[in-house]
Amino acid sequence: MRIGVLWSAVVLAVSAAPALAGLPVAGVSVDGAPSVEAAAALTDSVVSAAGGDAKLAPGTCATPQCAATVLAGLGAPRGLVVTIAVTGEFHDRFALTATVVDDQGRALRRRSEACETCTMAEAATKARAVVTAALDAADDDPVAVAITTTPVAAPIAIDCAAPVPSPWSGTLTAGPHTVVAGATTREVFVEATGDAVAIDVAVAVKARPRSLLRYAPYALAGGGVIAVGAGAYLIAVDGDPTCAHPTCPEVRATSTGGWLLTGVGVVALGAAGYLYWRDRRADRPMLAVMPTLDGGATALAVGRF
Repeated sequence: MRIGVLWSAVVLAVSAAPALAGLPVAGVSVDGAPSVEAAAALTDSVVSAAGGDAKLAPGTCATPQCAATVLAGLGAPRGLVVTIAVTGEFHDRFALTATVVDDQGRALRRRSEACETCTMAEAATKARAVVTAALDAADDDPVAVAITTTPVAAPIAIDCAAPVPSPWSGTLTAGPHTVVAGATTREVFVEATGDAVAIDVAVAVKARPRSLLRYAPYALAGGGVIAVGAGAYLIAVDGDPTCAHPTCPEVRATSTGGWLLTGVGVVALGAAGYLYWRDRRADRPMLAVMPTLDGGATALAVGRF
C-alpha cells in the first residue's frame, strides 16, 4: 500500500513534463525495484529531468551497445543513459548514475549518488538531481591519463601540443584525442568511467643497418685457420736444408716465425669465437613483464624471432 501511494505521488509530480528537449534518453535501467510501477516511476523522473515526455518510454537496456543503437536510430550525436540499482530489505537503498554518452555509447560525463534509507519519492528527487548535474556540466569530465611508449621512450605530443617526455601523466577531457609518439600517430578515446586510463603507444623503431663488422668473426676465423696452418708448416720445416743437395750448407730457421704465426692464429680464433657468441646473445629474445596503472601487467618481448 505504501509503495502504491508513493508511486502515485511521483507520477503526479512528473505528469506535467515538458516536451522532449535537450539530449535524448538512450536508456534507463532500474534493477531491484519492488514493482513494475516503482520502476516506471523512477524512469519517468529521469525522462522528466532530461526534458522529455513520460509517454516516450526509453529502452530498459543501458549498455553502450544499446545506447549506440538507440542514438543511431535517432541520428543523435549524444544521449543520456541512467542506471538505478535498488537494494535493501525494504528497497530503500539506491545507487544512481547518470552518464552522457557519445553516439557509440562511450561515457563523456558521469554523475553518481547513493541514497541510503530513502523513500521512492526521495529516490526520484535524487535521480532528477543526478540527471540535471550531468546535463548542466560546463564541459565533459576531466580524466586522469598516463601515457607510455614502448619499446623505447619517445616524445609525446597530445592534440598538436608541444612534445613532452615519455612517460606522461595528467588529465584530458573525456572524448577523442590524437597522440603522436615519435613517428607513430594514434587516435585514442578517453572515457569518463571514474577510473584512471593507461595508454601505451607502440613506437616504430627503425632498424639499424648491420655494418660489415658482422662479418668480422668469420674473417677472424678464416685468418686464424690460415695462420695456424702456416705456423704449423713453418715449425715442421724448421731445420730442413734449403737445397736438395745432401751436403747443402744451409738449413731453414723458421721455428720462431712458425710459433709466432701459430700464436696469432690461436688469438684470432679466440676473438672470432667471442664475437660470434656476443652477436648471438644480442639476438636472443628477451621477455620482460611490466606492471600497468590498472593493476594488471604487460609482457614485452625484445629480440629477433
